[in-house]
Amino acid sequence: MRHPDYKPLLYLGYFLFGILGMLSIYYFKERTCYDGANYLFCAINNKWFCLFQDRWILVFSQILPLIGVYLNLSLKAIMILHSLGNILFFFALFLMVICWNQDVVSGLALALLQILAVSFSFFIWPMAEVHYSIGFIFLLHSIILYQDLSRGYVGLVIFVIILLLTTSHGIGWLLFFYYRCLQLPKINSSSGKMA
Repeated sequence: MRHPDYKPLLYLGYFLFGILGMLSIYYFKERTCYDGANYLFCAINNKWFCLFQDRWILVFSQILPLIGVYLNLSLKAIMILHSLGNILFFFALFLMVICWNQDVVSGLALALLQILAVSFSFFIWPMAEVHYSIGFIFLLHSIILYQDLSRGYVGLVIFVIILLLTTSHGIGWLLFFYYRCLQLPKINSSSGKMA
């Protein structure tokens, strides 16, 4: 729902992502495990993006660590950047949804994704492509609902998001179609018109 008074949720987002950012710095070792550690090692070792199975959506999880590699930072600093990058990515999506579209529902969903899926998204798999695809699904939904689709740059943004979703895990597409089906217009039984 587009809401003119989105400021309270924006301030809540600042607070929430600020806390998550501090926690990601404090728990950077715990957040670098399993596949995330493998991707980070590969990115550091090759000094380029590590894309197993052509999952281009994971480029976003490796931008900050690669910046750290090229700045010759210590391994600890690179691991902290890797841990913090996930939070900053979802914070950027949150800001796009809230400030660009004033979409309170999608903004709240992005914030709740970080809180409710905390054991999965925060500690076990902070760079999981399913998690990233869910964030892009909320952004795509918000753009489709609240932007003028006749503008060229909006179409380009939608195209890039869909292209990234195609490189995500297959579950991401299933979630997108399920989510869009929930948003189909309901038929008003009294008038027979679309609501």
